[in-house]
Amino acid sequence: MSTASKKQKICIAGGGNAAHALAAFLPSQGYETSLYTPHKDQARRITEGVSSQEGYMIADFASHNIPSGQIRGRLTKISKYASDVIPQADIIIIPLPSFAYRSMLESIIFCTPGQGGFDWLAKEIISDELLSKITICGLMPMPFNCRIETFGKLVKVQQLKRNYSIGVLHHSSLAECKDLVQNMFHASTVEPAGNGTMLECNLFPMNAVIHPARLYTLLKDWKHGDFLYHNPYFYEDFTFEAAEMIDAVNRDLKSVGRTLQVAGIPMGTIPHIFDWLAVYVYGEPTDSNIQQLFRSNCAFKNFRCPLVGDESKGYVPDFNNRYFTEDITLGLCGYKGLAEIAGVETPTFDRIISWAQGYMGKEFLIGNALKGKDIDETSAPQRFGINTIQDLKHFYGSTDSEDQVI
Repeated sequence: MSTASKKQKICIAGGGNAAHALAAFLPSQGYETSLYTPHKDQARRITEGVSSQEGYMIADFASHNIPSGQIRGRLTKISKYASDVIPQADIIIIPLPSFAYRSMLESIIFCTPGQGGFDWLAKEIISDELLSKITICGLMPMPFNCRIETFGKLVKVQQLKRNYSIGVLHHSSLAECKDLVQNMFHASTVEPAGNGTMLECNLFPMNAVIHPARLYTLLKDWKHGDFLYHNPYFYEDFTFEAAEMIDAVNRDLKSVGRTLQVAGIPMGTIPHIFDWLAVYVYGEPTDSNIQQLFRSNCAFKNFRCPLVGDESKGYVPDFNNRYFTEDITLGLCGYKGLAEIAGVETPTFDRIISWAQGYMGKEFLIGNALKGKDIDETSAPQRFGINTIQDLKHFYGSTDSEDQVI
């Protein structure tokens, strides 16, 4: 990743909500920006969409943001072929759910954001020689809370964040990546996630703490044949029970991080989600709580739960939604894999994964052990050949050794 000048050439990889927002925002900030979207006919549809509005992608930012209102950006090129756009880019941004990382990495060189074992997957796919020459940066959280209004034309942005945490591979690029994030998103604060490693990105409390906890408490008594006659707001209707479940998930996660630290893995303390997301990212008062954040902060307005149906016939859960396929498979299962390496019991992880896997038609856990037939679909480190504390030290170095493979 070259960062010789302030306005690098950027390629966005993907065609979803955040890719639409970036496609408007980055060009509007003076970055020469292209779009690589190989999925189905997305490149054609986006090309046709922007062509109908003088070549611009439009992002409509809610009024509390700076900037606010409609932001227009013109992409230099849109293609489904990596060779058209990747070689010219200094920075590649992959604003995708974790399950899409593999297909994108197999098509292009690499890049961000940071959870779901991205660095393990990159090492598996990219040659060691190439991996030694590029920088991977995990950016947390995703810069935008947004939803596509009209595909290829307009995206609604509820929130542009200002405070970020990052992890990098290789650590020598940390300062450079901090500058990049500050320049691209006009960030107020960019700090390392703990010590700033990709392992800490994998362990930071984000969507895999929030989404499964909320859905478990909403749907734990649901069974096939049942209907919900109202689809609640995911955040504005956030319950006290869901907030307690988030706290329980976070306790499991902090226990994993603490044990890895003691074992000599070079990482900082994994924070509680309230301290990191609420206080640091969103500026919530320290005497508030996670339920209050979600119910009142304008960043979380108007997002419904992942249910399908309507008011007349009722709603049922969509177990193919990314809140399950990503946040269980590539979130909690990834946490669980690290917990098994650390030798830490995780009763809340186990309860939620066990509940969800049957509805998803998957087998991740057998009993409380991550040894189901579908483990190779997860982001558990074991699927990448990382099975022991020593394997983690070999990958990341250790506090009692200066040796590092990458």
